Amino acid sequence: IPRDISFKWVCERIIPNERQNIGSILNNHRLKNYDEMKFLEISHGKCAQDDLMVKETDILPDYIKLRMKKNLTDVFPSGETSLMCFFADNSVKRVNLSLFDDPEVEKVINNPVLLYSCKLGVGGYYATFNDSIDIPAAGLYSFGKKLNVCRDDFISFLHQNVLDTPEACELLGCTRQNLSYMIGKDRMHAVKKDVMGNLFLKSEILQSTW
Repeated sequence: IPRDISFKWVCERIIPNERQNIGSILNNHRLKNYDEMKFLEISHGKCAQDDLMVKETDILPDYIKLRMKKNLTDVFPSGETSLMCFFADNSVKRVNLSLFDDPEVEKVINNPVLLYSCKLGVGGYYATFNDSIDIPAAGLYSFGKKLNVCRDDFISFLHQNVLDTPEACELLGCTRQNLSYMIGKDRMHAVKKDVMGNLFLKSEILQSTW
């Protein structure tokens, strides 16, 4: 269920924030601010219009566990229209966003800044762009092309082949100033730049050793 729809469901089952005596209600429950989720917990999701309620449990049904295997564990943009998606079942898929017939997804494709704002949604149930456009994990799982690698392969690659600035200097046998000089002369390239230090591919460092 998309989070905007589930949020509407929550709001329909709790005390509305425009209630005339909302201040007294907040004080009674020792709440400083109106919090939809807190009110859902307090009321157990009970509503006068039906006999349903929300009950906390530590045991999930098997069909829920199976469904959650298609949740995301990591996601990042790859190229102009694709996402690299890591799922809870340890599969990795490349997803071409142009396969989605959705005007919101088209906005993402046509705006590189929006595309690269991509991050993992709460619980891995979706990927979100600028925290305003969501793509459900189930849709990404369905449209994705499975790659013959797993998440552990990527983690192993990062662990063995990405160096920080001190490690790069040690391997090159040079100072930070020397490394900065090589970067400035375009003889070395950082895969990620940061004011506290850069990250480099070990393979490129090895090609520059002397």
